[in-house]
Amino acid sequence: MLKLKRDSGSVDLLRAYKVVLDGNIIGYIKNGEEREFDIAEGNHDLFLKIDWCRSNVLSFKDNANTVNFECGSSCRGWKAFLVIIYIIFLPNKYLWLKKNL
Repeated sequence: MLKLKRDSGSVDLLRAYKVVLDGNIIGYIKNGEEREFDIAEGNHDLFLKIDWCRSNVLSFKDNANTVNFECGSSCRGWKAFLVIIYIIFLPNKYLWLKKNL
């Protein structure tokens, strides 16, 4: 089981992020939402995507336990003014993804 929690209050307030597992879109996550996805046991690569921008890629192993992640936009607070910089020069850092221990 993959559990994903998205923070709220970013420039993408009204948009959903695509949840991409092993190259396939398995669902979407909206602002402030928490979602669970049933996944097969084994090794996986996970990232989020919006338009041509995405998050970092995290590799993990699911061994029948719940694997918890958090995500959000890098363009929050004062960084919202840098959104055009992220879109043009840092599209792979526009979103962030981290695993909770």
